Amino acid sequence: KSTLTNALLKSEAMLTGPVAGPVLLNLTAGQAVSYPSLSLAAGDSLVVDFDARQGYLNGAFRPAHQSSSWWEISPGSNSLSLGGSGDGTGQMVVRWRDAYL
Repeated sequence: KSTLTNALLKSEAMLTGPVAGPVLLNLTAGQAVSYPSLSLAAGDSLVVDFDARQGYLNGAFRPAHQSSSWWEISPGSNSLSLGGSGDGTGQMVVRWRDAYL
């Protein structure tokens, strides 16, 4: 007999600029992954792999700030947000894989 239980979900985020000092916030978990010295221009993309805990700006490795708290999406509703400064046109798209044990 097997029991299926929702597990924490692995995710990936893609940010597109312009945005300076991007912060990927999981408001539900109270955690954030930040890139305070990074500026994304229009057309730049930062892919953040939460499973591998790595980010890539236009394909080149970019480490997150050492104080970042890498988060996972919990089963159920989660509130996610993109912080940083810019003209408000920067975007974050999050993809995840459902996981069951």
